[in-house]
Amino acid sequence: MATRLIIAESWDSLTFNQHNTISFLLYKYHLNSQNLNDTELTFKKLSLYCNVVDQMLKPNGFFKVQKAKRELTLKHYSDYINFIFEEVNRSVFQDHLIFKGVTYYPPANRISNISVEEFSFLDSLYYNWHHTNDDRYLNNLCATLYRKKKSNVDYIDKRLEFNKEIVSKSVDAISCLPLDVKIGIAYTFLGCKNHLISLFPNVFPKPKKEDKPTKLLKPQKYIPFGQILSKKHEFDNVKVALSEKQNIYKFLGVYENEIIESKK
Repeated sequence: MATRLIIAESWDSLTFNQHNTISFLLYKYHLNSQNLNDTELTFKKLSLYCNVVDQMLKPNGFFKVQKAKRELTLKHYSDYINFIFEEVNRSVFQDHLIFKGVTYYPPANRISNISVEEFSFLDSLYYNWHHTNDDRYLNNLCATLYRKKKSNVDYIDKRLEFNKEIVSKSVDAISCLPLDVKIGIAYTFLGCKNHLISLFPNVFPKPKKEDKPTKLLKPQKYIPFGQILSKKHEFDNVKVALSEKQNIYKFLGVYENEIIESKK
């Protein structure tokens, strides 16, 4: 009798532990796969694939997993887990983090309640961490996304208002979180940004396709959002400051329509 397995079908259906672990595996793959020869790279890919399969099977319990491994080859799982290797589109944040007795809260899923200013700052932090692997950027990214609750909680955002000074005061505490949790937070932000890119393709045009085949999970080229914002307003600081206070979705919706109209 075939073993019936529970396997997540999307990034958002992964448990938080699965998401954090798989995000960490992808991060380590990117970090350690530079300048490898073909044989070494093939081994890295196989190791990554095996580890992802193990994580995807975990919710089924030890005995079911062992039975499935005896019955099925690794190739059988490819159709079910390919989404992991295509694009990160996680958009669900863990609803709170408690560290040293203090509770920190995230933005709404898909970062639907953040301002242009906060998104621009987050995007810059992610961009710098992605290109330098400097943990200071990662810690600031997590401290920006997860903040303490404000006293006058409203339905839009329960977090303290975005302020770089407030963020800087939380960095030391947030930096002590396990690395896989911080990587998971960063990849959730990446998934939210990928969602915005899919909604507003004219604001975030796709790079030209390369003629040569790319490596597995090759990172996309990032253009810091601050550059997009400044270019829209022709580097007028007053107009940039006004736009920074708007909701990111509202701003991008208007900008998308402006670009569409300009092409007519």
